[in-house]
Amino acid sequence: MIAAILYTFAALMIFFVLTEIITIKLSIGESYTVELSFIVFAVVFKKSKSYKTVKSKRRNKRSSRRYRFILSLIKHSEVKIKSLRILIPDDSPHKNALRFGIYNGLVYSFLAFLENNSSFFTADNITLSFSEHNNLKKLLEAEFKISLLDVFIASFIFASKSLIRLLYQRVNAQ
Repeated sequence: MIAAILYTFAALMIFFVLTEIITIKLSIGESYTVELSFIVFAVVFKKSKSYKTVKSKRRNKRSSRRYRFILSLIKHSEVKIKSLRILIPDDSPHKNALRFGIYNGLVYSFLAFLENNSSFFTADNITLSFSEHNNLKKLLEAEFKISLLDVFIASFIFASKSLIRLLYQRVNAQ
């Protein structure tokens, strides 16, 4: 009797853990802030822009794997961009028009990419304007929602694709 109650309780706990929604809030501006919100608690990561990183070839391979993993997570998530503001440096009128067109194309290409690769997408408050201080500035507030079960599924799919890619490279090398 006690074993049946414990098994039922364990099954309920596993069900609640797997169906929990993880909310990732991202803020990019003067500093970077990433907040992972669960039902009971939240974890906040902050980084100021004063640190410089050194890139290497080995790090580039890691970053490409990281980007592929993030893309597989985005395919299962809901993306909401609360605000995106890009301040373009002010210069002569013909350079302003050219820069405005380039940044406008880049922003809307990025938004189209997110819309096509996420399960649900909304975007509000997208502005491109000229900077008062003559420097390029990007301000972003975004929110990603994904369930823990979808994280496990995306991780499994990413790991299996990586394993297949590695085996294919080894077979072709021989």
